[in-house]
Amino acid sequence: MVIAEAGAGARPDTGPAKRGVLAALGQSALLLPVLVNNGLEANDRAKYFMSLLQAARSRADAPSASFTTLRTERIAAGVSDSGLDDVVGASTQANGRYLIPHAGRIHRALGAAVADMLAPLAAAPSASAASSGIAAEAERRLHALLDAAPDLSGDLVPGDYISALTSARPGGPDSLHLLVMDAHRELNRLQAEMATDVLHGAAVYGLDDADTPLVTDLSLVTGSRFGEVQSADLG
Repeated sequence: MVIAEAGAGARPDTGPAKRGVLAALGQSALLLPVLVNNGLEANDRAKYFMSLLQAARSRADAPSASFTTLRTERIAAGVSDSGLDDVVGASTQANGRYLIPHAGRIHRALGAAVADMLAPLAAAPSASAASSGIAAEAERRLHALLDAAPDLSGDLVPGDYISALTSARPGGPDSLHLLVMDAHRELNRLQAEMATDVLHGAAVYGLDDADTPLVTDLSLVTGSRFGEVQSADLG
């Protein structure tokens, strides 16, 4: 029996075809749902880090305006470093660039979160979305985007880089934001391909009829919080 948390993906279908996909996965079915859920959690972290950089720039542009620390978003994304709550308020302009505390670490954490999103795509079996080369292309895009990033030593960030990094304009230049969106879509599709049932709001994998009461009992104990996000540090 393998259980996956309720993720942000579409509600999975049920039926023999789904069980056939799971059977084709073999032993990898024990690990892949965990990787997919980790990837969906990484999506939340990636979005938080991008929002943090955007909010820091906005604060520096209008220092007298009210601002948000994004503390609520940080907690929701499972990032435990409370020191990041001071980033927005301490951001300033400096010689045409933005002095954003911990900008280098934030950028590295963003890259790591995107890499975590891509890991399930690379680990997926040939029967899944990875067979079409999506995983390899996503990896290539990530390396290219990180290689093209400016030097963020001293936590000085060019304003146009924040714009480029967070751009999601269709048909425009590639960006980390576009890659996150594409990876999120593939994770949702992979989760839907693997899931065979939905029980108490959670996508479940390889669940036999005899296992259902056990999961029901577990949901009562945990309050059905299958999707609770684990904390993560910048590292």
